[in-house]
This record gives sequence, C-alpha cells and structure tokens, in this order.
Amino acid sequence: MPRLSLAPVVIVAALMCGQAAAEDLHLFSGGVSQDHLKRLKEKTNILESLGNSDASRAFYAGFSVWPPSYGKLRVCFFGGSDATNATVAEIAGQWTNADAGLSFDFGKADKPRRCGKAGKRENQIRISYEQPGEWSHFGKNAVVFAGQNDASLNLEGFNKIAPDKLREGKERGSILHQFGHALGLLEEHQNPNGVCEKEFDWNYITSYLTGGGLILPVELGWYEKMTGADVVGVDFDAKSIMLSPLPEKFFLKGAASPCFVKQYNSEITELDRKAVVSMYPASKKARRAAFEKNKAALQKLIPAGEKGRAARALMKTVFGKP
Repeated sequence: MPRLSLAPVVIVAALMCGQAAAEDLHLFSGGVSQDHLKRLKEKTNILESLGNSDASRAFYAGFSVWPPSYGKLRVCFFGGSDATNATVAEIAGQWTNADAGLSFDFGKADKPRRCGKAGKRENQIRISYEQPGEWSHFGKNAVVFAGQNDASLNLEGFNKIAPDKLREGKERGSILHQFGHALGLLEEHQNPNGVCEKEFDWNYITSYLTGGGLILPVELGWYEKMTGADVVGVDFDAKSIMLSPLPEKFFLKGAASPCFVKQYNSEITELDRKAVVSMYPASKKARRAAFEKNKAALQKLIPAGEKGRAARALMKTVFGKP
C-alpha cells in the first residue's frame, strides 16, 4: 500500500463513528457544523504543506497534545440527567492517574457541570448525546477548532440508556475510548510498534470506503500507523481501550487478526496508562520541556517567507498559550 498523507490522521483518528463492527463506518460530520469542518480541513491542508517525512509525521502525532498550562480538563454536559452524567464522569475518571500530569474535572460528583452556565471559564471537553455517532475531538482540537457552544465529544443516545448499563460492555468501552481521544491518544492500530498496517486488506478497504462514498480517499490515512522517533509509542496492545472495532473483511486474516475486536475493549490497560504518562508526566518541568520540544519541531518544518505564513499562524494558534 503506498504511503498516504498523514496530516488527516491527527484530525480524523478521533472523529470516526464507533459503529464499524456493524459495517456502518461513516464520518461524524452530520453532527458538526460545516464551519467547523472547514476549519479542520484548513488545518489539514497546512499540515500537509509541511511534507510527509518521518519527521513531519512524528510531529503530527503530538500536534494536539494539551500544553502544560492545563493541569485539569474542565468537562461539561449538554443535556442528560444528573445520574447519567455522573455515571459517565465516574467511568471517564478511570483515566485519572497519580503519575500523570493531566486529569478531568467534572465539577460536583452527584451533579456534574452543565455547559452554558454562568461564568466565563473555558470548558475543554463538552459532551453531547444528541449528535450522530460516538466520537471525540482529538486533544486540544477541542478548543482550537471548536467553540464553547460546540460539543467536542458525543455519545449518541447514551442519555436514554439506564446509568447502570453504561458501566458495562460496549457503552463503557466507548466512553473510555472517546475520553482517551480527548486526552490526545491515537487509535491503537496506529501504534508505531504495531502490525495492523500489514494486517489490513487495503484493496478491500479502499474499495469499500471510497466506492461507498463513506470517506474521502485522503482520509484513508486514519488506518495507517504513525512513525518517527518522536511518536509516543508503547508495545502494541490488543486489549487496549484505544483499539477500535472494524469489520472482519478489513483484515487479511479476518477475525483471526490480532488487530480485530468485535467491540471496544472495556478496560484501560497498563500500557494505555503508560502512554498517557508519557504524554503528560506528573513533573511540570518535564511537561514543559516536551511542549517546547514539540514547538521547536514545528518551527524547523516551517519554510521561510510567504510559503510558511499559514503554518506560522497555525503554530501561534496551537502553541500560543504554553
């Protein structure tokens, strides 16, 4: 399979609907404004202009990591009962790790924060139950390319499921998976130490997705693993909460592929936690050093003069607040 453009991966990886096991893959775009999609596409074009070398691919993987000024991510809910929202918060709280320098803040445990209430503080993650699909914006994209009145994470219909049912099976797995994306984690099949890229039946995937009009050819990069020395990668983990369910036919070995799961796994693994700690070490000094390294990596990729103007503007948007 020819190497594909990887700039879209940063955007699209977190934005696929989690219904692949039912052979119903489609983008989440039905639930997001066209203006927002336009802004995401503009970012894609800018990133692509920086090239497709291993250096640039490695940079893309860390482009939306939350900067060290965020010790906690404020979460709010559009709709849902207090009981439902408290259950979602309880499940997502499983990501909290004393060794990591980033966690979620839902407000009161029994009455989680509502979006749109009085106050001018930024809510980094904004949850909806009303838009199509199950998806989350990738890391800091949630505030760079979406407004405070826009959902950044969607769990379609979960407000209609009994709270206790959310604590098990595919619903629990999806909640943990989407919050993993909100932290900035990629799909597990993009793990640079994994084998999924070789497991895919690329001819079938290309024909199925492009032929069905479900996804643009450039966005096939969502399936390709990240490479490059600076990509945060631990060993491939078939039990990872970040491994998405995809149709059997997407794999050369079908259900026998180590990359195939029927539905989301339901627990965060130690390797998942290790990846988060690698991205967000508890040491503020270490987080700031990583942030500055990422910023410097972008600066090296940006060409001088007018050709690099758009990329410099994007850098200011993303890295302006350390």
